[in-house]
Amino acid sequence: TELQWNTTSSLTKSPYNYSKVLAEKKAWEMNKEQNRWELVTINPSLVLGPSLNPNATSESLNIVKQLGDGRMKIGAAELYMGCVDVRDVAEAHFRAAFEPSAKGRYITSAENTSILALANMLQEKFGKNFPLPKSTMPKWLIWLMAPTAGVTRQFVKDNIGFPWKADNSKIKNELDMQFRSLHDSINEFFQQMVDKKVFKK
Repeated sequence: TELQWNTTSSLTKSPYNYSKVLAEKKAWEMNKEQNRWELVTINPSLVLGPSLNPNATSESLNIVKQLGDGRMKIGAAELYMGCVDVRDVAEAHFRAAFEPSAKGRYITSAENTSILALANMLQEKFGKNFPLPKSTMPKWLIWLMAPTAGVTRQFVKDNIGFPWKADNSKIKNELDMQFRSLHDSINEFFQQMVDKKVFKK
């Protein structure tokens, strides 16, 4: 829930995640030092959906690219996460800015899902033409191969195989957010990548 903070990241362990924690904490610190404006924060999970700039780089684009280019064809990591459509993230920012009752932090996540579940959502439309994963890869094998894939074994130990659950009821109740179907988000995102020839044949 919004009561939790990431307390395990550091400069040497998931530094990107750590930077997000430091940035938000600094924002709340600045907010307490003045009374001219109020702070509301939007905390999105993994952001998916078609991009305004299809040539941009992002972790979400990298993950979806790996789903379609064959790097996961022997199996996907049993990695769980939340996902949200980029258009819903934009809508959440708009509502947070203009709804007078908006306050505090808002988890902005449509669904709790996994890498394999995302692949399964793509199977019907793209499964015949792209080597999408159809099963999970054993954790011991991922741990063994991790250094060659640029992933630490500590990350594998701490994250693979553990369900990830976020409660989005606060943003639904207070900002009346209705999230898009993740099935539609991932399929539209993948189609955009196909159209832009991201997947080389």
